[in-house]
Amino acid sequence: MKRSILLIALLLIPLIAVSGCIGGSDENIDAWNEHVDAANAHISEGNDAKDEGNTAANQEQYDLALAQFDSAIDHYQAAKTEVNALGPVARDLDKDYLSDYVDLWEDEIDAFIEQISYNNKMIYAHKFSQHYDSFFTTFSTAYQQYSDAVYYFNNSNYQATTTTANLSQEKWDDLLLTAESMHELSQKIDVAYVKQYTAYLVSMCDNANKSLGFLKEAAYAAGQGNWQAANNYLTEQNNHDATLTSNIDSIITLESTHPAAFPETGQALAPLIDEFATERDAAYEDALDYAEERAQIEEDHDDFFE
Repeated sequence: MKRSILLIALLLIPLIAVSGCIGGSDENIDAWNEHVDAANAHISEGNDAKDEGNTAANQEQYDLALAQFDSAIDHYQAAKTEVNALGPVARDLDKDYLSDYVDLWEDEIDAFIEQISYNNKMIYAHKFSQHYDSFFTTFSTAYQQYSDAVYYFNNSNYQATTTTANLSQEKWDDLLLTAESMHELSQKIDVAYVKQYTAYLVSMCDNANKSLGFLKEAAYAAGQGNWQAANNYLTEQNNHDATLTSNIDSIITLESTHPAAFPETGQALAPLIDEFATERDAAYEDALDYAEERAQIEEDHDDFFE
């Protein structure tokens, strides 16, 4: 049975705003409050973007979800810049617990950014799986037509060679576009064997197309009785066919090595989706721990924090 992502598992929890400090005439206190207010504003915007990303993910609008999650990361990074600026202020205020507080807040924001990054990888993997299904729906027909075109040439049926090669090339054109999309996603997923796999797919499609192009040229030349030209074209065709065959062998090897990631039926990259979910959830737990430690500092020093 085809395995699918639980969309609820893509949801992210908001980053919590932080208190300022009790007002006073000290310019350092004013600076502290200004940076805290600026950081909280960025966090609020980041949370809004994250919420919109969650909504889009629930509706399987993955491109929109990714755009919103990336926007959330940008806002959280801007918040971290403001928090980082609190470091010198904390030292000037000469309160050791404030330096610890700033470090914890920075770590918390980093953990939230890491959480979103793994969430994005889950979406990239899910999009990859959709392309994977599409690719192999067409591949069998394209390859069969490729083999048929070669068969027709070997039996001197040059018109059928050209007609069948044209049909096959149309499918390989579409397959190449899909393979290139998968390869782009593999760079974002950033797992070595996935990147290798998609590189072989792209090369396979490209060489199939070029092989068929030279086969058609050879068929035309043979039909005209120009055997020298036909043999020259066949030499080029054989070179591309050899690379195509090598690509297929490499693809089969990777599929055999990682059968759960490249299944005959079911969701591609399912093990990676699970792995990314585990890493994402761990980052969220880290963020909660940092937030709890910050809250304890606020409680222990409520004379400073509002």
